[in-house]
Amino acid sequence: MVSDKLEELAGHDSELLGDMKRFEKMALVELATLGPTMKKVNQMLEGNLVIGVPSLLYEQKTADQSL
Repeated sequence: MVSDKLEELAGHDSELLGDMKRFEKMALVELATLGPTMKKVNQMLEGNLVIGVPSLLYEQKTADQSL
C-alpha cells in the first residue's frame, strides 16, 4: 500500500512506484521475522514456555533504579 503523498511525489513514474511497493513488502517481511513463531506464541499463551524480561527493558529498568 503506497501512501497518497508518495504517489504525489513520484507523479506518474510507474517504475518508482513499483520499487516502493516492493520495498514496502520486503520491510513487512523483515519485521515479521523479528517476532516469535506462532508455535512459540501458543506455548507462551498456554504457559508452557517461560519468557524472560526483554534485555532492553531490563537494562532501562536497572538504569532507572540506580538513579
